[in-house]
Amino acid sequence: MTTVQEYQSKILSFLLSKHDRSLTVRKGVKSNTRPQFTIARSPFYDDYNDEMDYRKKEFFNEALFNLLAEDLIKVQWTKFREGEEAQKVYLNLDRLDEAFRMSRLTPKKEKLEVLRNQIAPLSSHSWEWVRNWFAHAVKHIDQFRIPVGCDIDDPEVNEDLVKILLALPEINDYLPKRIFSQQVLLDSKRFEQIVEKRVLSVYKKFGGVFYDTDEEYLDSLGIVEHAKLSMIAGALQIEIDDSLVDLGHFAGGIGITNESIKFLKVVGIETKRIICVENLTSYYMLVKAVEQRELESTLVIYTGGFPHRSLQKLLGKISDYLLEIPEEIPVYHWGDLDFGGVRIFNFMKNTFFPRLRPYLMDVKIYESLLESGISFGKEYEKKLIDLLESPEYAEWYDLLQLMVKNGKKVEQESIGLWQLI
Repeated sequence: MTTVQEYQSKILSFLLSKHDRSLTVRKGVKSNTRPQFTIARSPFYDDYNDEMDYRKKEFFNEALFNLLAEDLIKVQWTKFREGEEAQKVYLNLDRLDEAFRMSRLTPKKEKLEVLRNQIAPLSSHSWEWVRNWFAHAVKHIDQFRIPVGCDIDDPEVNEDLVKILLALPEINDYLPKRIFSQQVLLDSKRFEQIVEKRVLSVYKKFGGVFYDTDEEYLDSLGIVEHAKLSMIAGALQIEIDDSLVDLGHFAGGIGITNESIKFLKVVGIETKRIICVENLTSYYMLVKAVEQRELESTLVIYTGGFPHRSLQKLLGKISDYLLEIPEEIPVYHWGDLDFGGVRIFNFMKNTFFPRLRPYLMDVKIYESLLESGISFGKEYEKKLIDLLESPEYAEWYDLLQLMVKNGKKVEQESIGLWQLI
């Protein structure tokens, strides 16, 4: 059962929260209306009128008398039931500081000012999207609102958010999540357990990038769950430590570490084409078909959705090699027939391979697999329509329109070996 002291705290907290939301506090507009509540329309109504336990009402009234004795509130009683039946409770603004002291609450205005000081170091951050978030945060504080990613009731987590944002540009390569957390927050698990979701909420809103998973968002910042391999299969010749290595000798392909990618140089590609593959099952299927001579000689690269940082380094080196040689080796991308697949294709094309071509990602393939497609809702449809409104995706308009019309997307794994060309 709620005690008298607990009722006192709840009554004060409720009135003070109303005060914090008032125009007087938020905009400095003078008002003669005191923060107040009517019992009948308050969260205390059920307790105050509990016929099964009259003590709740007695305790509540005793809490009112205690607050009246401290001159923190005023009470309007029911006519002829003075001291027995409260109707309205008002906060005494002349004793506001004492009310906050007794409730052990901090005024929202003070909390927001603490937050303003905490985020101040981000005003000159080297990344534009962080500076944009800082401007957003300051504007929200000025409007007496809580910025995205912040919690004014937990200054420590706001401090940690600032530390993480300041540390991100210092990640030259990538760092495992727990090592990063230990280095910046002195706690290997705090980032993942407390701060990660706040960083992601800020990055997703202001980063100007769009990925399908939180893992891809973090990877783009250089934070990974664990070190990732770059998987590739085919006759790619590399030079590393003055040694020449032909990856074509590795049946089924090979995974290359980030450390190796740093120092290797691409010196030859002895295949007819290059195909970048979005999904792992399709990657293995394609590699097997090439090795069994069911398909022409192909260098197959697994992207795993948006290519992670290490793979992007390798793709950059392959791209540089292709620019140096006189003959053209065609490069394709094979992904899902959906929002993500189209966006990954454009990312690959804009970042690495200007002449990139789609592989099994056209209207004909989509229509042939429509029956096995996956339905989507209005939110997903809006994302497709956004692409239709962007000139950057003009070559995909026909396919995007079909997806919107049918309300279905098609996963890459739906394509069988017999359909590979």
